[in-house]
Amino acid sequence: VVGSRHVIPDNPSWVEEVWHQAHHLKVREQPREVPYIPAGNLVVRADVFRQVQGFDPSMETGEDPDLCNRIRSAGYNIVEWDRIRCVHLGEPKTLLQVFRRERWHGRGVRLRYADGKWAPVVIATVLFLLLILAGLAGLAASGALGAVPSLASFALALGIPAVFAAVKRRTVPLHRLPALTLVYTFYFLGRATSLPGAIARAMFRKKGPQADG
Repeated sequence: VVGSRHVIPDNPSWVEEVWHQAHHLKVREQPREVPYIPAGNLVVRADVFRQVQGFDPSMETGEDPDLCNRIRSAGYNIVEWDRIRCVHLGEPKTLLQVFRRERWHGRGVRLRYADGKWAPVVIATVLFLLLILAGLAGLAASGALGAVPSLASFALALGIPAVFAAVKRRTVPLHRLPALTLVYTFYFLGRATSLPGAIARAMFRKKGPQADG
């Protein structure tokens, strides 16, 4: 597999810009191995595509990392080359659009991939949702008396997007990390709203394609 992550158009919104800074390394002339490439700018050998049985038609979203994971599990490489350039005009431009996109992306999330590993973002989303629910339950059960532990629960939940933003400090300027934390907050809010449905679908989903070997 070869390709490259999308780049943003000229004059992006602040949401597009900070998200792009967080998830795209500086342009490199040399190809490098990566975990996956978005399907919008991906080329794969036909025989390899057939070997792993192509995209999983049972997935509503997330079919490209699932495909790449099965290809890697079959022993092949995923290579990114920045000279293969594709401008994506559909990136979220506002926080509301981030929420809507991740609510949709979360519908098709694969809880575990072909190699059996749990995605860190899935684990983080579960924790985020549990902390939010714990905070809401505390407020509902004890009113003002439950405000302190509930606020602590909400603060811990908001710490998750803050941690994800802090991990990107090598590519995002320090003064932009609060903005990235805000974007990640809406990211996890969107993922959290669709997580229960994604878990239910995973429990009843028919067995999808698996990598040979």
